[in-house]
Amino acid sequence: ENLRQDLYARQLELRSELAKENPDSKRASSLQNDISKLQTQLDQKRIDHMVDMRKINPNAGRGFMGRGGIGYGAGPGSYCWR
Repeated sequence: ENLRQDLYARQLELRSELAKENPDSKRASSLQNDISKLQTQLDQKRIDHMVDMRKINPNAGRGFMGRGGIGYGAGPGSYCWR
């Protein structure tokens, strides 16, 4: 959660810097560098979590559509008579 909050804060800072009449390119570059590092950390945490989940359940994360996906049963907002 802290990582996501830091990422969001840096993105807001970058938008604010770029919205200025005379943005500081060094500041913008520094913020973009921070954003890239935070995104990399978040991606690594996502991969670590996926690996941990696969240790618990080898089929976890396979086929996001799975049951209830396209072609299976009624879709959102559909009426099912059963």
